Amino acid sequence: MRLIHWAVETRVGRVATRIATRTRLGDQWVELPESPVEVVGRIAPTPLLIVHGEQDTFFPRRHAEVLAAAAPHADLWVEADMGHAETSTSEALIDRIDDWVRSAVIS
Repeated sequence: MRLIHWAVETRVGRVATRIATRTRLGDQWVELPESPVEVVGRIAPTPLLIVHGEQDTFFPRRHAEVLAAAAPHADLWVEADMGHAETSTSEALIDRIDDWVRSAVIS
């Protein structure tokens, strides 16, 4: 995420992005969006499940732990054999998430 913010928020980042990816980005944000850590606690009382892959090469486990600490009502699952996001989510994990969602909606 730091790299993405650098690409969007700095002139050098926007130029580098344009050269490397042939993608032209607009001007930097007038108002920076809130950090997920700043808003995650406001999700309550809506049920929240944070799923993090131990093999995630984009975000370290600490990111998930900080989010969970900021939202004490959340459930945190750290999956040992999972990488980043939906590209490495197994069918078994999808079934477990489905079970979690169904129980969270019913209760």
